[in-house]
Amino acid sequence: MKAADRDDLLRGPTLVVSAEGSRLGVGRLVEGAWEALAEGEGTAVEQLPGLAREVAGAGGGEAPRHWVYSGGPGTLLGLRFTSLFLHTWARALPDAGEEAPAQPQAHRFSGLVWTAREAWRADPRPFLLLHRWRRGAWNALAVRGPQPAEADLFVAEGAPESLPAGEPRREVLLRAEARPSVAGADVVSLPPFPTLRDHLGTPGFLVPTRGFPLLQAGSTHYRKWTGGIHGAAPAR
Repeated sequence: MKAADRDDLLRGPTLVVSAEGSRLGVGRLVEGAWEALAEGEGTAVEQLPGLAREVAGAGGGEAPRHWVYSGGPGTLLGLRFTSLFLHTWARALPDAGEEAPAQPQAHRFSGLVWTAREAWRADPRPFLLLHRWRRGAWNALAVRGPQPAEADLFVAEGAPESLPAGEPRREVLLRAEARPSVAGADVVSLPPFPTLRDHLGTPGFLVPTRGFPLLQAGSTHYRKWTGGIHGAAPAR
């Protein structure tokens, strides 16, 4: 991000939304400080529009110039709902003129990158951050410095014991009902929502986007359903 773009984002007004896990957070950033915050612990993602309206109204109706949103990896329900909600809301904003953009500038961040940076601030030693994506696969981030980025994410596949070794492991749990899946890993959670402000202007944290696309760290493959009986012997 260019310095001028970073300064404009921090100057705001900027709407910041996080809905990657079971905790929702919405904030309005103006002149580098939170003008308004609304959070929900264990809140149903359907309550996001109410939280967003509460925060957006704090600025006397002035529309945000920038939108910052959580794009994953995370709980698909929360991520997809956030993307759809922001897309619909942005489309409903009045057009400020022919020279104005059709939508405010959107920027995506990853909750894993956010968690990794906060963990490094508390304990600046290398570690491997993991988030279970599906059975036998984890979103992974090898953290070896204070500013890991979205581009550093990768998918680790195999049995838990086959995961990259040599560094302490930490597993982030995003759903309230989630259970640890990697033996010996320290369990961590998403950082407190207000700490996002400390990272918005730092290199590699935000990725400019068109619209509100989600981060796809890997691809899911599905077997084609044939309608046959499972385990049935082939016809002769």
